[in-house]
Amino acid sequence: RDDFSKIPGLGFKKENQVILTSFRDLIPDINILPIPSYELFNIKKYWGPYTSRTPFMIMTRSRGCPFLCTFCGVTKMFGRRYRVQTPQRSIKEVDYLVNQLGIKEIGFKDSEFTLDPRNVEEFCDLLIERNYDLTWNCNGRVNHVTPSLLAKMKRAGCYSITYGIESGDQKILDNIKKQITLPQIRETMKMTREAGLQVIGNFMIGNPGDTRKTIKKTIDFAKELKLDYAYFGFTTPFPGTELRDEAIKNGWILDKSMEAVKYEDCIMNATSLPTQELKTYLNKAYRSFYFRPSYIFKRLKKLSRNEMYNSVRGAWAIFKDGLRVKFNS
Repeated sequence: RDDFSKIPGLGFKKENQVILTSFRDLIPDINILPIPSYELFNIKKYWGPYTSRTPFMIMTRSRGCPFLCTFCGVTKMFGRRYRVQTPQRSIKEVDYLVNQLGIKEIGFKDSEFTLDPRNVEEFCDLLIERNYDLTWNCNGRVNHVTPSLLAKMKRAGCYSITYGIESGDQKILDNIKKQITLPQIRETMKMTREAGLQVIGNFMIGNPGDTRKTIKKTIDFAKELKLDYAYFGFTTPFPGTELRDEAIKNGWILDKSMEAVKYEDCIMNATSLPTQELKTYLNKAYRSFYFRPSYIFKRLKKLSRNEMYNSVRGAWAIFKDGLRVKFNS
């Protein structure tokens, strides 16, 4: 029972040693997978910086990604073929979370929730039929949403979408093979706000080719987009990615230990800037975005008491990450 070594597709620690078992073929039809045993989790411990309600739980409807982003490890884990649950399979899992565990909010952690719009619309129709006291958030891609899709997601309980924006410089976006443009980003952020949804943007600092000018453009772009929240992290060379291979080839990696592979830690310097200066930009990005009087006033006007509580918890979590970066530098 305790011997996992013969189960394909696992990684685990035994006596302080990381053990990887044999490769497992990808499952073509993920609808055959059972509903996870969520009841084994201590649900009270599950929340996130941008969570608005509890009890909260995460859920994933799909696996795989057809895109080519150089920094992303999703394709290494789940392949390039996009596999998504049927709406009927997904709603069974939602039924279980709501009716058996009393979940009030779900965070869909698919790398690209909106890749199959028709599937998403059918899933939203089922959620609307259920009329649960349930809110949810997800990750989206800026060139895969439309006003009609966003409107239906809003009706179905979605209140927030996180987009991977990464940089405010088009050349940097092209370098990392993001396959999106700055005008697309601007239009989608506007479209999402107009649908009445909260907008969150993810940004990376320290991309190959980043300079003081491009990093400043990224910080300024985050503020220009009128986001509700922004998350800034260091560009990280995850194992198996094109970026990792490039980083090894060019000697960019500062710390090769797996424990250091976190967005909050600067383990790679692919720029011509001193590493210490690169680290200061992460703190500068957070201060510049969140400490604007206009931003603070806007957030205070919009927050309910419960959202205020979760925002304070989230802000403290983000602030602690910033402090850790500062004092570890």
